[in-house]
Amino acid sequence: MRFWLMNLVCWVTWLTIDRAALGEFRPADVSVKFELQTTDGDGFTVAFPREKPLVSIFVMSDCPIANAAAPEIGRVLKQFQNQPIDIVLVYVDADVTIRKIQEHQSKYSLNGTALLDPYRKWSRHLAVNIAPQATVHRADGTLVYQGRIDDRYNDYGKRKAEATSFYLFDAVTAVLAGKVPAVQKTEPIGCHVFQGAEIKRESSWSYATEIAPIFQKNCNSCHRDGQIGPFSLTTFEEIQHRGILIEQVINDRSMPPWKAGKADVEYLHDRRMSSEDIKKVTAWIHDGMPLGDPAKVPAEPEYATGWKLGTPDVIIEMKEAFEVPADGPDIYRNFAIEFPTEFEGKQVWIRGLDFKPSNPAVVHHALFFSAPADLLKGKKSDDGKPGMPGGIAALIARQGLRIPNVVQGSFKNMGGWAAGAELSFLPEGLAYSIQPKSTFILATHFHPTGKVEAEKSRIGLYLTTTPPEYTFMPIQLPPLFGFFKGIDIPAGKSDYLIEDSWTLPCDVIAFGVNSHAHYLGKTMQLTATLPDGKNLKLLNIEDWDFAWQEQYRFTQPLQLPQGTRLEARIRYDNSSANPRNPFSPPRRAQFGEESTDEMGSISLMAYPKNNSDFERFMEQYRRHVREQMSLKPLFTTRLRLFGQ
Repeated sequence: MRFWLMNLVCWVTWLTIDRAALGEFRPADVSVKFELQTTDGDGFTVAFPREKPLVSIFVMSDCPIANAAAPEIGRVLKQFQNQPIDIVLVYVDADVTIRKIQEHQSKYSLNGTALLDPYRKWSRHLAVNIAPQATVHRADGTLVYQGRIDDRYNDYGKRKAEATSFYLFDAVTAVLAGKVPAVQKTEPIGCHVFQGAEIKRESSWSYATEIAPIFQKNCNSCHRDGQIGPFSLTTFEEIQHRGILIEQVINDRSMPPWKAGKADVEYLHDRRMSSEDIKKVTAWIHDGMPLGDPAKVPAEPEYATGWKLGTPDVIIEMKEAFEVPADGPDIYRNFAIEFPTEFEGKQVWIRGLDFKPSNPAVVHHALFFSAPADLLKGKKSDDGKPGMPGGIAALIARQGLRIPNVVQGSFKNMGGWAAGAELSFLPEGLAYSIQPKSTFILATHFHPTGKVEAEKSRIGLYLTTTPPEYTFMPIQLPPLFGFFKGIDIPAGKSDYLIEDSWTLPCDVIAFGVNSHAHYLGKTMQLTATLPDGKNLKLLNIEDWDFAWQEQYRFTQPLQLPQGTRLEARIRYDNSSANPRNPFSPPRRAQFGEESTDEMGSISLMAYPKNNSDFERFMEQYRRHVREQMSLKPLFTTRLRLFGQ
């Protein structure tokens, strides 16, 4: 009797939870019947009740968020391929073809049944307007899960280092066990599914005369064939298919990518779309995206097909390609690239560098350094792949923790490249000085894209025979990416602050600024308070994004007088409200090289106005570094490493 009662209680409890959990979903829909087609030409009937539960995974072949989810989708397909459940891929591209689907499945190792839903019958029935997205139905037709594949993306343009919640996998596991998924619904993040629209020819704005020039000016340098943009936006049809997504990303200003906000300086290559153009494109989309007169569509501009800074004097490249896996955490890798033999035994000056990744989609950013030729000589990675693992701090450590600067010491910073960024020549009178017996270090940060990629980067060097008139350096606040600040961010802390300040010992000319932090970074501010009390905002980032790190170059050199106080403030968000937080729930974060660790600094690129002040300038900065180092007693015994 006791056993029977216990089973009855368990059954009633399960039934109660089941009904409560599924209350927001439609009940079993036995009226559903759609005839779809597989890529093999066979029919596939969606109808309930059926013999097995049904999982529908809606994907798009050219959506970067969907492609980033491909490894996890592949894991689901493989894990449950012999289980009593049907799992199908439903392609919802606006211009999908069988060949396009087959090519995509092959590239991303999606070995499963793929369906065409050309009239959007199944996707519209489920109100699927964003891909990637998955639905899980029981055999009786009850919808028990709908939403994201995992939590790699928690918001548009806000990508975590790795997924921590696997909603689809968990839902399928629960259904096969006869249970209710712990999570039944999530809000999908991805690309909007084009639902079809009648082309209008008359309206306030038209693509032909007003909208096409805006896209050519702001978008097409990246969003065209062969460039870093994941899809092209060079034709009316391509833009029309993505109208809803475009409206969203231009209004939240995640596109065009440019994180620096309003400041008291102007930057070169500012990619921000004007407020007027944003309003115009938004109104055009709301008005049905009218084409206008096709004869008036402007011709596509001529884009530079080679090196953006012109033909380099010297081109160097990686010896062999580095293979990036389809999935997993971000990868940091340092590659030693030999300078040409004509550099041997000579002093060389470089006025600019250009960077050409062979596969732009996989390179997040790259930093350039010159270092002693024997720095990595004879050293091999344990994994047998080209280059050495780890961030640039790993190489700094091999130099005895000597603070890197572009003036003294053997390790010299030569700038860098980030996705979407435009490189420039150094201002007149400046150059990178390359000492004899040096090698070039390419410190690269890779992003897995959902399929195995290979990258073999090239760097163009632009030389000058004229020795530089001035010697410049980055004034990094706090020094060494905040190493001495004892960064220790408690889990759940939403407003953690580090700050640093330094007063200029002489008149200085500044020509650029850059910053760095990881996924928990929130805001970045660098201000200059002049001796007369005037405040200048040199950098203001209100929504720091690890994926878009710029080298902001001023349009005009900025003169800062002696006594100017530089103040850097960096805030972090380690709460669950941060969509980029790499951990769910949040974990304590401390200083470290990995993306899931933290660091932070802002660097002002500058040089003394008078060369005679250079030694005093350097000595005062070294003193500031020593003061910062004293904050961590463990390192006070290492002052000798800084030339003291």
